Amino acid sequence: MKKVLFIVAILLLTTTSIFANEGKLKAGVILGYPTGLTAGWRPSDAFELNFIVASHYRDFTIGLSPMFTIATPDIEGERFPISVGPAVYLDIDWFGGLDLDILGQVRMEYTFRDIPLNLFIEGGLGVKLDFDGVRLLYFHGSGALGIRYVF
Repeated sequence: MKKVLFIVAILLLTTTSIFANEGKLKAGVILGYPTGLTAGWRPSDAFELNFIVASHYRDFTIGLSPMFTIATPDIEGERFPISVGPAVYLDIDWFGGLDLDILGQVRMEYTFRDIPLNLFIEGGLGVKLDFDGVRLLYFHGSGALGIRYVF
């Protein structure tokens, strides 16, 4: 019982600290490969943790990608952060198959000043582990556009 209370307390503290960061949470849609819902949490200017619940058109996909900002070009007073990082997608086929995508991603994004919207474009290259196919490992990529509401 003490372990359950400890876990609940940690979850409450984590949730409270996440929602206390105004402007640090983003949630919206991603269109491309994958297509679905995306959410991001940016605890600092240099790091963002992204979650994806989507589809690769023939499966259900759950993904995680920590992104590290490597540059922030300033174009006529507007900032366009460029981030890189790994992405891991677990794909569960509708017919029972299982794949794992391991990619290196690059993202460029823009957050409007006057309205709480964030736009981004991203692409990734890496490998796919196909646990039920003929080939176990092959090259794979992704690319998508997204729009998120900034909380």
